[in-house]
Amino acid sequence: MDFISKRQGYVPLKLVPYIFFVAVVLSITTTTTFV
Repeated sequence: MDFISKRQGYVPLKLVPYIFFVAVVLSITTTTTFV
């Protein structure tokens, strides 16, 4: 059970930089599109 909870906490942590990158790219593309 401890292994599963550790894995569930590890996977989102690994996705955080990717989600942050996507959010930055989206904000840049939207600002350039509207400006």
